Amino acid sequence: MLKGILETFICGEIAKHHKRQNEIYVTDLFRCWRKAQFENVYHETTKQPNVLIGILLHKALEEIFQQYLPDNEEIRIEPYVEKKIYINSHYFVYLTGRPDILTPDSVIEIKYSRNKDPVQESHKYQVSIYMLLTKRQKGTIFYITPDTIKEYVVLGSMTEAELQKMVKEYVENKPTPKYGWECAYCPYKEKCKERK
Repeated sequence: MLKGILETFICGEIAKHHKRQNEIYVTDLFRCWRKAQFENVYHETTKQPNVLIGILLHKALEEIFQQYLPDNEEIRIEPYVEKKIYINSHYFVYLTGRPDILTPDSVIEIKYSRNKDPVQESHKYQVSIYMLLTKRQKGTIFYITPDTIKEYVVLGSMTEAELQKMVKEYVENKPTPKYGWECAYCPYKEKCKERK
């Protein structure tokens, strides 16, 4: 019974984020292109425990922040951000995302990890992109692990030119997989003819 309730809850949360045809999430830039396509059709990631942990952690933190942060409308929880990026003169995509917390001058991302050294390049890039899209000067990643909470400061946002190049490479090259280790953990590996 509980498992069914949790799976229904997760499916509902994921269904809230249905993509448009020419939409790319900021987080898509740092993972396998084919997995992102499969997710739009099959939603298998909803059955993975790490997805449940991430969703529950974000829900709990959202409640805590709304209760304990100063009553300030300039602090926003998971605001929607979007930027139209032209790949060429005839084709564009919408790059979209939801930074966890925005303060008047900072982007804050919260990540759960089982690793003792959880800092990942993709997380730093994600925050630097959010800094650019929201015109914030500072970025912080809080890593919650089973043993500790770590804070990592991101120095400087990505430039417009760097973002344009990154999105264009993603759209044109369709990295499948983006990293060699992705296939081993992918819930779509049995459906994928590109798996390594």
